[in-house]
Amino acid sequence: MKRIKPIITADRKRIVNLLFIVPVILSLFGIIIVRSAAQTLPDGGIRLVMVQIIGFAAGALIAVFISRIDFSNVRHFGQYIFIVSFGLLLLVLFIGYGADELGSKSWIRLGFVSFQPAETVKIAFIIICAIFLERIKQRRNVAVNYFKLCIYAGILILLVMLQKDYGMAAVFILIFLTMIFIAGVSTKVVLGSIASLLIGIPLLWTFFLNDARKSRILVFLNPEIDPLDAGYNVIQSKLAIGSGRLSGQGLFNGYLNTRALVPVKESDFIFAVIGEELGFLGTCFIVVLFALFLLKILKMAKESNVVFNSLVSYGIFAMFAFHFIQNVSMSIGLLPVTGIPLPFVSAGGTALISYFIAIGILCAVEGDKNIQ
Repeated sequence: MKRIKPIITADRKRIVNLLFIVPVILSLFGIIIVRSAAQTLPDGGIRLVMVQIIGFAAGALIAVFISRIDFSNVRHFGQYIFIVSFGLLLLVLFIGYGADELGSKSWIRLGFVSFQPAETVKIAFIIICAIFLERIKQRRNVAVNYFKLCIYAGILILLVMLQKDYGMAAVFILIFLTMIFIAGVSTKVVLGSIASLLIGIPLLWTFFLNDARKSRILVFLNPEIDPLDAGYNVIQSKLAIGSGRLSGQGLFNGYLNTRALVPVKESDFIFAVIGEELGFLGTCFIVVLFALFLLKILKMAKESNVVFNSLVSYGIFAMFAFHFIQNVSMSIGLLPVTGIPLPFVSAGGTALISYFIAIGILCAVEGDKNIQ
């Protein structure tokens, strides 16, 4: 095993680069926006803000620690990573809780602390996929390794589906499809995987989605058909964003925000708060930062000299890209509403820590690339 390398040296900027700086800026920005979005809660949002600050501090420290390791060695621990991931997701099915109206179970409560295992398992999922895809790219028992990949990935996706967290399951599936495409798996195999998913949609609709979830999809293109129930969230979100115009109504001063007229505004619809209070300029600020961040990951993934590291980077890119696109798009009515948060900005300590775990991995990969 290679030696553990230092965090920052003159030629290895493991932390002082866009991979770390942009998430820090977004997280600090998110703490302020969460405070504004949660001001209508009974405690004025203090608890949510404290959770966000603790999540940011813990996540940043974890990122710094992970950035110091030789990440390519993680490929040797895939079996243990899978076992822990499997155990966590299975545990949710027995002691988890979630949104009653959606029938979901995705959270575990331990005393005064709650966490969502699937957020962290996403990172493990990417690592597991990268382990098998590296073997496939190197032409090592291609059929056997692709079969194993589908079994391991399929088990984790199925466990998330059983939690009835279909938005999260969709992220897992999109990460999987992106990674097998990037890895150069046969186009026929990729198209076959997509076809299988499409075939499964009618079954999902008939046997798995309850009325609340079906309503979300039915009002996706026309929220006005049910403006007081299923379409309410999107209508209010679009009104808030539109009312912000160029520069917004001012931080902590959004009309719809301060009157609690935008549902779930501290997490799912936090983009609406940004649009209302900081206007078009505020939303552009977020979009530009994410664009720079995602382009940096793509550049690093392409330049990495280690296949495993490159595949993990592409997987993390897919995770952040899908989260960002889904959250912003559902806020403006371009995609159906799911519980997918805006990375680094939406309230959620577990999610924030998992994002910084991914950042630590990217910084470790960047450091490995720079010294090879």
